[in-house]
Amino acid sequence: MGIRTALTPFGGKKEPFKRDEVLYQIENNEITAELPAGVYYLAITGGGGTGGSWYAASGVWAFTSGGSGATWEGSFRLRLKSTVRLIASGPQPADSSVHVSKLIIDDVEMIVCNSGGSTWWGHNNGDGGTLTVNPALEVIETIKASNGNPGSGSVQGLGTGGASTSSYGWGAGTNVPAGQKQTGGALLKYLRPK
Repeated sequence: MGIRTALTPFGGKKEPFKRDEVLYQIENNEITAELPAGVYYLAITGGGGTGGSWYAASGVWAFTSGGSGATWEGSFRLRLKSTVRLIASGPQPADSSVHVSKLIIDDVEMIVCNSGGSTWWGHNNGDGGTLTVNPALEVIETIKASNGNPGSGSVQGLGTGGASTSSYGWGAGTNVPAGQKQTGGALLKYLRPK
């Protein structure tokens, strides 16, 4: 007669997810979930800034471009079951509002990826977004930790948006090469038990 348990045939506990299983992949959206203890992979990037154009007093068109969002990519450990909130920002609008992508664990901001700056008048291009990582986050490995890239612009020349710092192409500034996305994004994957 056997005893029913949650153990595998070799005596280990059954894992809550398959290893390398993508749990969430979002762009310009957010999720909140209860996650068990374990090691997780995260890639997260802020949205890209927007550019602008104007007719200069010299009689020519001038252009500016937005910066790209900051990025963090790596793995971290949850020692206990936790409430995890992921926010993936949209593109940064051409106003003073702040758009950010965040990892929040049990109501504590752990990673903040600011969006790239937007611009519309003058020769100032958008700055790259800045990255903040809370030292309380138990980081296992950092693959990438980068502020965003600034945009560029010129008179009589189309500006170039700040290039994406993301492995997934998220968060590029406007006037970017084809295939890059201006929205921020986040991908969360289960790696292994704690």
